[in-house]
Amino acid sequence: MSSSNSPATPPHSSVISMPSVATVKLNHDNFLVWKAQLVPYFRGQDLFGYIDGSIPKPPKIISVTHPETSVVSERLNPAYSQWVRQDNLILSTLMTSLSEPILAQVVTYTSSKVVWNALDDTFSSRSRARILQIRTQLATATKGSKTTTDYFHYIKRLTDELVVAGQPLNHDDIITYILAGLNHEYDSFVASISARTDDITLEEIYSLLLTSEARLSRHQLTPVIQQPSANIAYQQYNPPRRGGFRDRGRASRGGYNSSNKNHDQPSVVCQICGKIGHSAKKCYFRFDLSYQEAPPLPTKHGLVAMRNNSNHTWDSAWHADTGATHHFTNDANNLTLQNSDYAGGDSVQVGNGQGLQI
Repeated sequence: MSSSNSPATPPHSSVISMPSVATVKLNHDNFLVWKAQLVPYFRGQDLFGYIDGSIPKPPKIISVTHPETSVVSERLNPAYSQWVRQDNLILSTLMTSLSEPILAQVVTYTSSKVVWNALDDTFSSRSRARILQIRTQLATATKGSKTTTDYFHYIKRLTDELVVAGQPLNHDDIITYILAGLNHEYDSFVASISARTDDITLEEIYSLLLTSEARLSRHQLTPVIQQPSANIAYQQYNPPRRGGFRDRGRASRGGYNSSNKNHDQPSVVCQICGKIGHSAKKCYFRFDLSYQEAPPLPTKHGLVAMRNNSNHTWDSAWHADTGATHHFTNDANNLTLQNSDYAGGDSVQVGNGQGLQI
């Protein structure tokens, strides 16, 4: 109760209605963002004094002295009623901006100032921890596989949170964080920005990053996918003629006679071009990925082994060319035999020196 000669003047001539202004509801992780969207509104409406206590609650009953009779009487303070109405509208706005778990913590409070102080005390320590976390995220941020737009907005969002927390970064620090997280493909871009002596804005950094990203994408080479080819390996066997081979000509001056040629030795066949006389290791087309040579037809005495791809899955692996002229497999289904079984007496020598019959 207070004594006065006239009614107390209310802080506002009328009660200000409070629409729902919070688009982000408060949870355990976004106190800084939630606070940033409410404080400017309350200050703009000249209502923040209800929350911070600078507009205190007026007394409910006042004493009024009659000007003619000088009789003192007690009356209900109209400023008190108006203050209570306005404070309840502010309280309602605060309550509707809280998520259900947070609302349960302050549901019994009846003043906007009490609710605000309770929330600030609850989340102030978490806010300090969040600031340290944001600084750590900025120090370890990398572009990686993000697009330039996603990476730039990620850094900008973290720095904006520091601004809301009252610890903004200066302009050069933000640019340093952006450049430090770029991939090595942007080394020339980083060098050019670091060498500039004039001031550069974040918008310029973003625009130049987009240009660099577009150039890298345009100059990136698309790998050429080469269609696989199945090579064949066969052995040409020439049986000796009856009575041997006799050359009718004379021996050459160097002592060489064509009759000394051993026609029983098999000729080397290239697995790449299919020509006789050199191996795949010495073929001119060995490194020509676009070369596609049709395999030669099997001869009368040749044993041809071709890979059968009809019953096997696609093999995308690359295998080194060993230059071998013959290959083996322990699964007959991998081969399509186009001749009769081998009936010769040759054998295959394995690593331990033993010979295996074919």
